[in-house]
Amino acid sequence: MSGGNTIAAVEPQGDFAAGTDMSHASAPDAPLHLSSDWAAEDDEADDTKMPHPLARFDRWALSIALLALTLWSGFFIWANFSGIIANVSASPNPAQWGGWLSAWSGPVLLIGLAWLIITRSNRNEAMRFAETARLLSDESARLEMRLVTVNQELSLAREFIAAQSRDLDAVGRQAVDRLSQHAAKLTMLIRDN
Repeated sequence: MSGGNTIAAVEPQGDFAAGTDMSHASAPDAPLHLSSDWAAEDDEADDTKMPHPLARFDRWALSIALLALTLWSGFFIWANFSGIIANVSASPNPAQWGGWLSAWSGPVLLIGLAWLIITRSNRNEAMRFAETARLLSDESARLEMRLVTVNQELSLAREFIAAQSRDLDAVGRQAVDRLSQHAAKLTMLIRDN
């Protein structure tokens, strides 16, 4: 409850009864430290990632598609330059602009479709799926390691709490024995007076 990650032993004060087994009690100067080493594993794992070979291929395909788009747009403007200037200087004709837009967009859609087919082939998708499956498997293994660590720490904490419970039970029994002894003495003193 203190916000820390240390469980400190609470040792009873005074002597125990002769029959009390204290082999399970921990030393008062040896706190139980909960480790968080698994947090550093993620940082190390992120630093060692290498770029996927498909990422380079996708960049090249995108570069070629953008170059083709730029060349097509430049050629289209050059071929229709006199009509565009005449339409801008005179009263704008929306039908003419719509025609130019539809004539320009056909090859652009073909370039985009070709880029999509090249980058999303079965082989590439299978490699992406395998990479995703590998990443999920690695993440699952790291999560399992974390859960093992947390379970071990919970087990240690459970054992510690059980030991403290046994210690408190022994102290309670000892207190009851002492109270019974003192009550018996008081009863005898009252009877004697």
